[in-house]
Amino acid sequence: GTRELRLVSRAGLSNPRTFVVGQLPEYSKSDWKAVPQSRNNLNPRVDPNPPPVPIDLPATVNGQIQPGGVDTYRFSGRAGQHLVVSVSARELIPYLADAVPGWVQATVGLYDAQGNEVAFADDYKFRPDPVIFFAIPKDGTYSLKIHDSLYRGREDFVYRMTVGETPFVTG
Repeated sequence: GTRELRLVSRAGLSNPRTFVVGQLPEYSKSDWKAVPQSRNNLNPRVDPNPPPVPIDLPATVNGQIQPGGVDTYRFSGRAGQHLVVSVSARELIPYLADAVPGWVQATVGLYDAQGNEVAFADDYKFRPDPVIFFAIPKDGTYSLKIHDSLYRGREDFVYRMTVGETPFVTG
């Protein structure tokens, strides 16, 4: 479940951070700031579109949206599979009033093996984080692409995306 994490020091109490303990296998893409050349270089060359990360469903993927970046996850789908893709982004770090651009607005798209977009979401009802409900039409390889709606990014543009035939409360 979701927990709130704070640190206490001589300087006082930190702002709360969300920490989630899940039940599904977890995947994480490589941290874009962990590229060796970026440790000593203030302007590292970072690939904004890294290669797709293969995942097995059901899964939870954790990532960080870099400036101009698009994260891609690839998986095998089977006909008749009822897929739920639920993203937590704004839910994790809701809003930074004194920062530009302020908050992440995650979008997620589902693509078939030919690269055709078959589903897309940028929100869910009154929730700013996207959710996709999709019945897989035929066996094959599918991809999920997640990015900020305006292709912004920074260290606190983090997300947690659950993918699979999982329950999702709609009402």
